[in-house]
Amino acid sequence: MALAKQQRRARSLPTRVRAAAALALGSMSWRHFERMIGEAFRRRGFTITGFGGNAHGVDLGLMKNGQRFLVQCKHWQKPQVAVTAVRDLDGVIAAQGAHGGFLITGGEFTREAREFAGTSKVELIDGASLGNFMGHTAGSLPHRA
Repeated sequence: MALAKQQRRARSLPTRVRAAAALALGSMSWRHFERMIGEAFRRRGFTITGFGGNAHGVDLGLMKNGQRFLVQCKHWQKPQVAVTAVRDLDGVIAAQGAHGGFLITGGEFTREAREFAGTSKVELIDGASLGNFMGHTAGSLPHRA
């Protein structure tokens, strides 16, 4: 019976880790969250060109290989980020002539948001993939970018 109990505990570990990470993200200030995300991009070879203060809702400006990227963080707002946030960021990317952008949340994206992002220059990073994103210190960007 001890083996069965150990197996149940091992299976529940990822759930407990995700819950602890979600709690930590939820208690983090938006500024700290943005800086943490900026550091993750810096470790991937990006240069940070600016933090917050952008009238267009962009939280980070990035450069890599001569290409400009925009980042918007939605970590502590609604548990689900709707398609309007993706459309807004995609519009800012087009208006500012950026190569692409990232919309990052500690929660999740609605189905419509994921579908629209598939046809846009916006890469979505949700709470389920945020740990992997933060943990990588080198390598390529998630998915398309």
